[in-house]
Amino acid sequence: FEDMRIYLDPVVIRPIEEQTRNYIEKFAYAKNGEPFFACEIIPDAERVGAYINQLHRMTYPADAFVLNTTTLYEMFNQIGGLSGAGVVEHGVFTGENPGEILDKYGLVNSTADIAFTLGGKSYRIVVGNTEEYNGELYYYVYSEYQDTVVMVPATSMTFLQYNIIDLFQENVFQY
Repeated sequence: FEDMRIYLDPVVIRPIEEQTRNYIEKFAYAKNGEPFFACEIIPDAERVGAYINQLHRMTYPADAFVLNTTTLYEMFNQIGGLSGAGVVEHGVFTGENPGEILDKYGLVNSTADIAFTLGGKSYRIVVGNTEEYNGELYYYVYSEYQDTVVMVPATSMTFLQYNIIDLFQENVFQY
């Protein structure tokens, strides 16, 4: 019996078309179990003042800052096309020990937990431990979409290295 994992496509989420990635309605990102960042689309009627040219507003850690949309949309772009190098586990929640599998890859106490909605559909990405393979760093990522654990190159998820200040518009700190 051949291992079926080699036939599985290592996608993390349903692919999101590039032209719609910037229209994520609600976005929440936790790092190491703690809330890190959240934002939402601003309704048209509320796009005034500092938000006149903004599509999104920050809702966590504070709603008083204007977002650095370049950084935000770079993150959305990486997430919208997230795919891995290979599937390491499949049928995680249809198997006998999902907790053991998630724990094995650091997905119980995750490095990052990202949830968002787009077009009324919910998406979730859970990022666990890292491992070096052939000189390249990979993250283990749980895909709800296919109930798999996928190895994703760290170079595909550079947004995980962002600090919260990277998401603020630069001129907020100028005087």
